[in-house]
Amino acid sequence: IVLIVHEEDEIQKFLDKRNLKIFEDYEKGDAVSISQTRLVNVVPEREGIDGKKFIELASEKGAATGGIRQALYDRAHADEIPKEEWGLVRVYTQTVLRHRGSGNLCVLVLYRRAGEWDLGFYWLDGDFVSSDRAVGRCE
Repeated sequence: IVLIVHEEDEIQKFLDKRNLKIFEDYEKGDAVSISQTRLVNVVPEREGIDGKKFIELASEKGAATGGIRQALYDRAHADEIPKEEWGLVRVYTQTVLRHRGSGNLCVLVLYRRAGEWDLGFYWLDGDFVSSDRAVGRCE
C-alpha cells in the first residue's frame, strides 16, 4: 500500500476557502493510491437515505476509511479513477465537517460534472442515493 501524506496547512486552506471546519475525524492514517480504494454501494436502488444513516451503513459494510486526506488525494489524482466509476459519486464518510456559518454538518464528495472532477460536499440532512458510494480501502 502506498501512503500519501497531506500537509495540514493544505487541509486548512481547503477548509477555510469553503468556510468549513472539522467536526469529527475518524480517518486512520494517510491517503492511499486510488487503486487501493474501493467504492461500496450503501443505498438500495431507487431509495434515498439521510447522511447519518449513510455513514452508519458504510461502517457496517467495512467502507469506513475514506476522509479528508483521501478526498484531497483522489481529487489531485482523479485521472486515475477508472472510467466505469465516472458516473458515481465518491463519498468520504470518515471526516464530518461543520459549516462555520450555518452550523450544518456535511461530508466531502468527489464527482464528475461537465467533464471535470469536482470536490464538494453533501449535507448530512440531505438525501443520499444509489449512485453515492462510500470510499473504503481494498482489503
